[in-house]
Amino acid sequence: MDPTSPDFVAAMNACLEKEGCLHPDGALSMPSRHYYARAFSDNESGQRIGIVVYESTEVSVLNVAGIDHVLDGQMLDVTRLIRHRGILDQEFNPDPVED
Repeated sequence: MDPTSPDFVAAMNACLEKEGCLHPDGALSMPSRHYYARAFSDNESGQRIGIVVYESTEVSVLNVAGIDHVLDGQMLDVTRLIRHRGILDQEFNPDPVED
């Protein structure tokens, strides 16, 4: 499917919306033909904290089951890292106090 076609854009947007993401505002810079997106949620609060997107210039080369298997095995560590980085960011880069 041509990535500039309306059908491709509609299909991509439907997949992104399913994961709670917004579609890109501009044209895609990589001539990708296959996307797979996976959301990350905090394991304690359930709050969406990020998304990882895999893309390929060739169709049917992404092993979605393999990607899911790897991500499932790392999800807890990734969410802990993001939470820890957020705490560090608040400590070392606090929001400026307005007078």
